[in-house]
Amino acid sequence: MGVLFQAIVRTGPLVLAVLAAVIIGSALSAHGAPFLVCDPQPGTGVEWYVVSGLPDQVNGSRVAVDATGTFGFKLDLALIPSGTYTAKAKACKQDAMWGEVCSADSLPFVFSRPTPPTSPQNQRLAR
Repeated sequence: MGVLFQAIVRTGPLVLAVLAAVIIGSALSAHGAPFLVCDPQPGTGVEWYVVSGLPDQVNGSRVAVDATGTFGFKLDLALIPSGTYTAKAKACKQDAMWGEVCSADSLPFVFSRPTPPTSPQNQRLAR
């Protein structure tokens, strides 16, 4: 038995519960941002997507296919500034004869990121 495991067992169930809560909490906090996604397109040979209408830090000339297969693509929108956006996407693949072949643009998807409240003013101590 590992030294760490032996120490956890000796200290009791409370330490084990705290350790489990920390591990679960850190895993859950990694999924806090909104994501722009599309449905997967199995059997179509899609190799990448082109998404337009978003800020440069999110847009990419080639957006990778979601490796999990849950979505066609999954873009993290945590870093976009406040505003209204109109996103469109194309599905693309490389063809030996024709080169890069892409679908027509998807229907536009419009969404807004709200403006945060203003910063608190006049902080002070009071009785």
